[in-house]
Amino acid sequence: MVPPPLESRRDEVGPVRLGLSMFLLAFATALFMLSAWKLLSFFIMPSLFFDLLFIGFPLGAFVGVRLFPPSLASYRRALGLLQAVMVASVAASLLCKHFDYLRAHLFEVKLHRLLGQMGTFTFLFLPFFAAYGLSEYLGYQVGTRVFGGRMRLVYAIYLFGAAAAYLFLQAALTATGISAVLVLSVALVALASLLLARGAMERGVWGCEVALLALVVGAQPARIESAFLDLYKGSGFQSTKRYAASEGYRLESQQWGRYSLTEIMHSPRAGQFTGFYNDLMQWEYSPRYGFAERCLGMVPINIAPRGGAIAIIGAGGGRQVRWASQPWFDFARVVALEVEPAVFE
Repeated sequence: MVPPPLESRRDEVGPVRLGLSMFLLAFATALFMLSAWKLLSFFIMPSLFFDLLFIGFPLGAFVGVRLFPPSLASYRRALGLLQAVMVASVAASLLCKHFDYLRAHLFEVKLHRLLGQMGTFTFLFLPFFAAYGLSEYLGYQVGTRVFGGRMRLVYAIYLFGAAAAYLFLQAALTATGISAVLVLSVALVALASLLLARGAMERGVWGCEVALLALVVGAQPARIESAFLDLYKGSGFQSTKRYAASEGYRLESQQWGRYSLTEIMHSPRAGQFTGFYNDLMQWEYSPRYGFAERCLGMVPINIAPRGGAIAIIGAGGGRQVRWASQPWFDFARVVALEVEPAVFE
């Protein structure tokens, strides 16, 4: 029997190991992308992040066609490159607070400044999507060959991996916070590399990285989350840092909700609570009457017909609900609607 060529021998890998590696790749990259999307929604329109997906993904595939032969060795190199880019993207996310132009000038936006902010974010995060596209393209090439040309199986592995990440994300954010999820994403790509490693030295390197990142995920996630968010968040006039420094507020609750990082702070001096979504002040609540002072938010309730039913849409902390519940209004029913579950919790 004639032995297979050297390159094909290097590409020998079982379908189970390759399939698991591809599933982990899809799971980890989708998990990282969704986590980074939640972080970037602090500072710019979240849709921009997915626009970058449609640019960076084919760009990475083009680089793969031009510079990487469709082999297992190329796929392994792409996984290593992806990990490096993911780590760099986490570091880049810590720079975002220095480019918070849109929120700081929401009602006086200058187009050239906004375009400059969008260009900065594109520069910071396009490499991740290109590396994402490169690794999945090469995985598709290798997987199609190893699985005997069954393209549907390759697509299914990628799609189910990404879907599993979407289902996993919210539970993970609630349990550990976003910092642990980001580290876990990198660890899973390292594990995908470990499954395909050649030689004791390569397996040892990837094995040590997986073990180290797993220790980081498991070591006091609440403290790590607090430290990471403290580095990440800005210090604008409506931020939690500004309220803590100048208004004497202290943090009472911090939780990743369905749509935002929801934080509630309390000021013993002012005797009220304040709610923040993605580190931007959104509502205030005074326990006795809802409002601490006369406010335009009272007007719709004050002029509503007595004895009727009212609905408060976007109840937030509930100051209008509390005001409407005072006995002198005599409403038959007060319905409060709020879309962020973390506020209730």
